[in-house]
Amino acid sequence: MTTLVLGDLHVGNLKFCGGPLRQGLNDRARAILQSVEDCVRYFVQNCGVTSVVQLGDFFDQPRPSPALVDASLHMIRATGVPWHILAGNHDLASHDAPSALAPMNHVEGVYIYEKASIGLVDGLPWAMCPYTGPSAEDALQELLEAIKGHPTPVQHGAVHYGLVDSRLTELRTDLVTKDSMQRIFENQYTYLFFGHEHNSRVSAGRWVSLGGFTHTGFGDTEVPCVGLVSAKGTSLHAWRGTSRFCSNFRSVCLDRGMLRWLLADMRAHWPGYYLIHQAHEEVAKALVEAGLIAGYKLWEAGENVAEELEAYEPSSAPMDAVYEVLAEVAPQDVIEEVFALVEEDMKS
Repeated sequence: MTTLVLGDLHVGNLKFCGGPLRQGLNDRARAILQSVEDCVRYFVQNCGVTSVVQLGDFFDQPRPSPALVDASLHMIRATGVPWHILAGNHDLASHDAPSALAPMNHVEGVYIYEKASIGLVDGLPWAMCPYTGPSAEDALQELLEAIKGHPTPVQHGAVHYGLVDSRLTELRTDLVTKDSMQRIFENQYTYLFFGHEHNSRVSAGRWVSLGGFTHTGFGDTEVPCVGLVSAKGTSLHAWRGTSRFCSNFRSVCLDRGMLRWLLADMRAHWPGYYLIHQAHEEVAKALVEAGLIAGYKLWEAGENVAEELEAYEPSSAPMDAVYEVLAEVAPQDVIEEVFALVEEDMKS
């Protein structure tokens, strides 16, 4: 049994570049749902996924139209596996009213969590922490009590609060830091996935932020991550949506964050971390053709990256070579950023 964990989806008729409504959905709503379905079906077919845990903010607004709800349920049914969905802050009109997800709780194979509790995913206990109020620490304390009160160990959990570095928590109580987690969960070994904070890729051992699966604006440049939980352990994977509206509007594979991530992964020896990502391949091909790197490899779950990762050395190829490769697929401002980043990494 294998569980796929998805970050915030924000299914909705987002207006920018969305086009006209057709049967209650615009192009962006359709693209979001298609990208999610493609992702789940991929992992079902290739990794044996038997269930999905979604980290909240399934909808972008607390009162989605009937057309959006119907299309979402159609997508869920098309994946062929049960879904466990947390209520996020975008799913709530108020804290004393049912969430936008409540009607979906009556659908076979869909399980909604509106309070901190222990749910059964493929028969195994999971700690579920939806958005229940502005204080992340209060919500996590409630979750901890639920974990302690369960008769068997709870090895995994899902949280709709943000795991971030300490600099942000002075302004927002809906975020939690690594230090806070260490204090709250000191003697617990539950592996928790965090959503809510879209741009975060923070990890602290058994706590990791997946951020948002679906990006909602031009400023969200990071590539969505998903989590896989199976009897073999827990691993993270990157995923690039198949639609130009998902996950971002500009070419994800050529932005600063994507290139930095690729180069960092090539240098780092991280056992248990695997790349199965279209965007890595696209930018890697461009850099190979430009002579900036010697080669690349995509890893699949089960391989030992620490042992098999080869040494890659950037060459001294001129910048005009990479310009010729990237110019056909990237806007000028992104190209300039790529050059600066490549030069920076070649010096480091």
